[in-house]
Amino acid sequence: MIGAGKVTFFASVLNSDRTPYSSDFRSVLKTYTKKLKKEHGLTAYAASEIEGFLVDGQNAEQRFGKDGFKLISTGGYYHSLPLDTLRQFIDKSAEAQRALGFKNEKDHPEVAPSQFEMNFSYADVVRAADNVQLYKLICRQVARSMGHTATFLPKPFVGINGSGMHTNFSLSKNGKNIFYDAKGKDGLSDVAWDFILKLLNHASEICLVFNSSVNAYRRLDPHYEAPNQIKVSAIDRGAMIRIPMANEKTARIELRSSLPMPTLTLCCTRCSRPVLRGNVWNTTRRRATECDSFRLISMMRLSCLARRSLSPRSSARTARKNMQASNNRRPTVPRKSSARG
Repeated sequence: MIGAGKVTFFASVLNSDRTPYSSDFRSVLKTYTKKLKKEHGLTAYAASEIEGFLVDGQNAEQRFGKDGFKLISTGGYYHSLPLDTLRQFIDKSAEAQRALGFKNEKDHPEVAPSQFEMNFSYADVVRAADNVQLYKLICRQVARSMGHTATFLPKPFVGINGSGMHTNFSLSKNGKNIFYDAKGKDGLSDVAWDFILKLLNHASEICLVFNSSVNAYRRLDPHYEAPNQIKVSAIDRGAMIRIPMANEKTARIELRSSLPMPTLTLCCTRCSRPVLRGNVWNTTRRRATECDSFRLISMMRLSCLARRSLSPRSSARTARKNMQASNNRRPTVPRKSSARG
């Protein structure tokens, strides 16, 4: 699918003095994981469930303005006869992934027509991020070889489910999953709950990274099994974080709010920061904020990260000066003239 004699490899970008380049998120993620291992003895693991659509024709994304997207199937979960186009695409992609060392677990059509999902085993967060890049490359190459396009747009069609990248996280110490506690709430340890609550506390900033386009927010519709509330739940699939049923080996949390377009490297880097800040073993329970996703824009305006990202410093400084000037300026009230007689 890639071509004979081709070699695929991942590399780190370095500065001239051989130090990691600050804008290379893969190097940043490697630095975070090393720090996590050195300071706390922890290893972070991740596994993503990446959804996408198979649409008719090559280069369909480039031709969208002229032709739009055309579904290649009308079924959902059960549209999986052996010779169906979508089924053939899934089988060929999964075969190529296994040849590259992926440990595939489930390959199946998804809820929406022409939608697919292929799950593979967890790995350390750096390797997991590399696997996501390979996964999308393979899917695009296989689709092209069949005369179609694999698109990972979060909401390419109106009226049906969109695509997400549900990402499962866990932490291990000395080979033991420390997210598991048989006596803990929902089978999770205090460490896992601390991880969850830190993510929820940073939800508004995290959503800037995980949902970085207008199309991404069109996906967050509660009518189509999409996360639309900043909360954690074991059963509500509208929650930003879900707690899957698990045991001492598979205990994890599932972050459901990410779209499939950004690199998992960036997402894992953003999720690692709250863990490295403060005490990892902090067991203080804070009330999780519940909020409708359509209020996120107003929340992000309150975020320091959003202000730095979306507004130039000079504009912000000017706005503050204008606001102060308007507050200090008193309205002029004309005096009434009085006549004596």
